[in-house]
Amino acid sequence: MKFKKQCPLGKVISIRLVELDKTKKWLSEATGIAACMITKYCTGESIPTIKSADKLSKTLGISVDEIINVITETERV
Repeated sequence: MKFKKQCPLGKVISIRLVELDKTKKWLSEATGIAACMITKYCTGESIPTIKSADKLSKTLGISVDEIINVITETERV
């Protein structure tokens, strides 16, 4: 049985959702980003566009730079 390893962006999103006591469904509704895309960001199957990263940062209350840094660091590995 294989388990998906959560990518760093997924960890950032998950931690922030716990801090806010919110769900991925809430994040999807609040940002207008499809729930399946939120899941893909969290598993590392896809990376958000700049527009989506901006929506995520504003909704989660974190800087867009933090999201971009996590994405950039992931791509270097």
